[in-house]
Amino acid sequence: MILRGWKELGSGSDAALLIWAPALDELLVTGAHAVISFALDIENLGRRIYEGPEVELDAPDAIELFLIWLNEVNYRLQVNKWISWSPRFSRLGTRSVSCRLDGFPVNAKFDLYQHEIKAVTRHRPFLNRGADGTWVARVTLDL
Repeated sequence: MILRGWKELGSGSDAALLIWAPALDELLVTGAHAVISFALDIENLGRRIYEGPEVELDAPDAIELFLIWLNEVNYRLQVNKWISWSPRFSRLGTRSVSCRLDGFPVNAKFDLYQHEIKAVTRHRPFLNRGADGTWVARVTLDL
């Protein structure tokens, strides 16, 4: 069984994240969790999940879709104070996604910002699918 996860590869004015999962939908969810968890120290993840906004994203390829996805999640976090924790996908391919960004609002009392992510950049990203089916991505965050 292939597990999913992420790890920080270093930080400064930029930070890199390595993200992996057994399927594309799980890679998108794990990527969202990575961006949110890097930005916030989230208290009490057992919170009630609320219906979130709908998004439809299209891109010329899988890596661009992943970058657009992570930037959308980060925008919702930074601007709307919305934690997109449990997305529900209605359509998912390597070049498009439709989903509802279910989650919960930032609780200013308990959720402490650790890093302000300005953007998920296009600086040397990669997205590969291994022989065992594992999806692996590397992205750089502009802090």
